[in-house]
Amino acid sequence: MEFVVSAPGKVILHGEHSVVYGKKAIASSLSLRTTVKIRALEENIISLDFSDLNIKESVGSTDLTILESQVSGSLQEPYLPNESVRDSLKCLELQNTNVESLLKQQTIFTTVSLFCSLRKISGKKQGVELVGKSDLPIGAGLGSSASFSSCLAAGFLTLFDFIQTPECSEKGSNKRIWSKQDLELINKWAYFGEKIIHGNPSGVDNSVATFGGAIHFQRGEITPLQSIPKLNILLINTKMPRSTKKLVGLVKERKEKNPKIYEPIFQSMDEITNAVMKAYDQMCENCDDVTISKAYSDLENLIDVNQHLLQALGVSHPTLDEICLTCSRVGFHAKLTGAGGGGCAYCVIRPEVSEEAVESLKKEMRNRNFECWECILGGPGVALTSPK
Repeated sequence: MEFVVSAPGKVILHGEHSVVYGKKAIASSLSLRTTVKIRALEENIISLDFSDLNIKESVGSTDLTILESQVSGSLQEPYLPNESVRDSLKCLELQNTNVESLLKQQTIFTTVSLFCSLRKISGKKQGVELVGKSDLPIGAGLGSSASFSSCLAAGFLTLFDFIQTPECSEKGSNKRIWSKQDLELINKWAYFGEKIIHGNPSGVDNSVATFGGAIHFQRGEITPLQSIPKLNILLINTKMPRSTKKLVGLVKERKEKNPKIYEPIFQSMDEITNAVMKAYDQMCENCDDVTISKAYSDLENLIDVNQHLLQALGVSHPTLDEICLTCSRVGFHAKLTGAGGGGCAYCVIRPEVSEEAVESLKKEMRNRNFECWECILGGPGVALTSPK
């Protein structure tokens, strides 16, 4: 048995930081995807080849037996493996403690934990070969780990016959989408993977990776957006590392010191999110060109205001400001996405903008040592992209 699974990354469009204080935020899937080829093996091993993370490992039967003896739970209620089991696994021995080695260890542990948990429930004894690659940069706030976890969850659930091979294809593509019931189970196990990696994730990233489209989330409640236009965006990576925890802490400290200043900023951000959703609705309705053009103009204005409010919170960065200013000079509108302090920004590309103008902007960004990708928002979630 051999098949390929892919899942999208995500971008937070509006509501960064204000969501921490009970306001709405919007996130969407990206056309940048992670892909994992899965092949069943008779041997009791897991063969891993993830070139983006410089991982080429084989996890042997001894480690799999140890981990399988430690995992528990059911298909509908998986339990996290005890962290102490890490010390018993030869495949997790570190040559050094740099960031790359720790990332490798976390990826391997997540993979084998998902595999062993589901294999134990299934009662089967087969191994697996995994070959993965991703369009998504790692650590840039674009949901790369959730995209990977969603691929693993869908792949292993299919491998052990917990879900059926999907019949439904996305129109105009080779992506076959699972039923809503199967996607709910995939999402549960993708969240299991995210908890191993991040400890206490919000569930937003894995939900977008699994279901695709766009969502709004507020106070832990995740709701699919009924309408999300297939917006073209240019996603720009500053390549500046940042700490979400530190930036959230910085905003919290400032808010506690001056609540009457910061609370209106969060309220304004919430109103921007509401207005953005109205603009999306207009773009999705079969309106005339004038109405759609006005909706784009409204959206661009809201993007600008949102970025200024994020700057007021102190979570922008000189590189992000440089990106926004560069976009503004040539008629584009950009804002940071995610925690800020580095990471990524995005700008919306109107339908009537010429390919030459977009290429010129890309060239300008690359000349400034930024990475950029032209993406489409709101595409499908996890999918089977080749036959089982």
